[in-house]
Amino acid sequence: MEGREQAEEEETRITKPTWTERFTYWRPDAKFLGMGMNGGWRHPLPVYEFTCPKHGLMRDIPRGYEEALVCPECCREVDDGLNDRHEKVLRVA
Repeated sequence: MEGREQAEEEETRITKPTWTERFTYWRPDAKFLGMGMNGGWRHPLPVYEFTCPKHGLMRDIPRGYEEALVCPECCREVDDGLNDRHEKVLRVA
């Protein structure tokens, strides 16, 4: 878990988008901020700013084949809930 937490703490360096990137990476549901590069990444990825209904304004990269924008705080809450449930099952068994 420590490696994951350290990776999340690293700041993603975002370069200012060119006018062609603004058109290429435009989305109706989010604002394109630029291309981001993190410590362990091989290539820069597009970084977007979007609104989460629960947590407000968030910043993240598209995920999966659908390139969905998912709130990192919501993911963290779900992961914590699954870990708590898994620990309870292990204690009962």
